[in-house]
Amino acid sequence: MNRACIRESILTSIVLGLVAILYKYWLTLPVLNYLSVGQWRATGVAVAAILGVAFGMAKLPAYYFGPVVALGLLMGEAWAELSFPSDTQTPFWNQFVSSLATLWHEALTLFFAAIIGYVLSRAAAWGAIGIATIQDDKT
Repeated sequence: MNRACIRESILTSIVLGLVAILYKYWLTLPVLNYLSVGQWRATGVAVAAILGVAFGMAKLPAYYFGPVVALGLLMGEAWAELSFPSDTQTPFWNQFVSSLATLWHEALTLFFAAIIGYVLSRAAAWGAIGIATIQDDKT
């Protein structure tokens, strides 16, 4: 394996793990009892966009970022579903499908927030958008 492939594999694993962990705790933290649904969603969207910007700045390829974020969200949903107490044992696949059926719109919102953050950070890196160009226009 060459260095670029190893780097992309490591970054992909980091993105996958980070998205799954953050999404699981976004769904299950007790502090969320004190937030309204709107504040809860806004917090999730802000964190997803910040993750998109951070990994866009790390130059993770776009063809990796989208699928990895989607997979991380799905893993986080299933993990959160498995962490809730249950009277009966249910297979992982059933937990996964159940969480997807109830939380698909939240996952889709966070997915698009992360993608928009990623695209904006890459656009800034390419010079299409940036503080430097805004400051140049003012002077």
